[in-house]
Amino acid sequence: MKPDKRRTTLILTVPLVASAILAQACAPTPRIIDSPAPAKAGSREAVFYERWNAYVAWEKALAFQDSCEPHIEEPADGVAYRGTAVFLHGFSACPQQYYDLAALLAKEGYRTIVPVLPGHGRPYPAFDKDDSAALPGPGTWRKAYDAFSDQINGIMEYAEGERVIGGLSGGGAAALYLNDRGRDIYDRNLVIAPFIAIAGGGIVNGGVTLLGTLPAINRLSATPFNTADFCLDKRREGKASYCKWQLRAVAGMRALGQDVARSVSDEPLENRVQIIGVEGDNSVSNDRVQDLIASQLAATDTTTACFYPVGVPHSMFSRYDHPGEDMYWLDDFNRAALAFVTTGTAFPTMPSDASPVPVCMLVNVP
Repeated sequence: MKPDKRRTTLILTVPLVASAILAQACAPTPRIIDSPAPAKAGSREAVFYERWNAYVAWEKALAFQDSCEPHIEEPADGVAYRGTAVFLHGFSACPQQYYDLAALLAKEGYRTIVPVLPGHGRPYPAFDKDDSAALPGPGTWRKAYDAFSDQINGIMEYAEGERVIGGLSGGGAAALYLNDRGRDIYDRNLVIAPFIAIAGGGIVNGGVTLLGTLPAINRLSATPFNTADFCLDKRREGKASYCKWQLRAVAGMRALGQDVARSVSDEPLENRVQIIGVEGDNSVSNDRVQDLIASQLAATDTTTACFYPVGVPHSMFSRYDHPGEDMYWLDDFNRAALAFVTTGTAFPTMPSDASPVPVCMLVNVP
């Protein structure tokens, strides 16, 4: 494994905090699952389940919203085991974002684990309030994510077969971080709209860093525009996540993104990496994602990238993120994601008129 290199509500009217709703999802029932079947004592699989169960037991000591607990999905009945994937949910979101994708991977013989990012998923004290104090800030993110990396990489290094990591937004940055610290572990990495920086440019990102470190101010609960009400509407429909969060938490996630972007730029990842995003993303900075893509492409031929066209949302793959919406892009995403996870096949693309990054191809376009 590679060593580390390294209550008052404030209404914000800048796109920076759109990243707080980077990824939102919901699911009907909570699912924490311990080892479903015994493994031969002393085998790698036995160690895998011992470590996973120890991680789950550690998380069980904490209280969670429904559908925010760590989740494991085993291969479907009668399907031969092929490998294990770990997927990391977005900033402010929960593991239920991957319930559907994990079920699809189960049919392909893949076991999927979905941990809880540090500080996420705590119960809300009232329907319209959140307690996000456990989210790491700019001074604590490294300790939190180093410990998280050691836990999850320590589980995944004992998984038999192919090993895949991936994540959305804040989870995309975290997936890069875990991959960077465990370069001998993962065969493939599916990086989805990674939170390297916040959309809005240097002034926005600098302001977040400053406000996120100022005593008292950095503990204020932040809400972008009217998205708190929008998030609460989804909460009524079963969404599990934070609808409000402290400024320090956004600054902490940005610090993680900056750090891993520098690290990977200095030493690009050599495993198979697929980076995807969304044109016109108003949550994360596509400029910084393009810098990440460029540094990978300049050093390796094992990276591919594409952006979905305008109209596909930042959080694109979970039906729980978009209740009642016509997710016309979802079948194409699922096909491409399954092909990448199971065989390393690049997402199909077509040239873009708006970006140096190709467009992720859609068949089911309205």
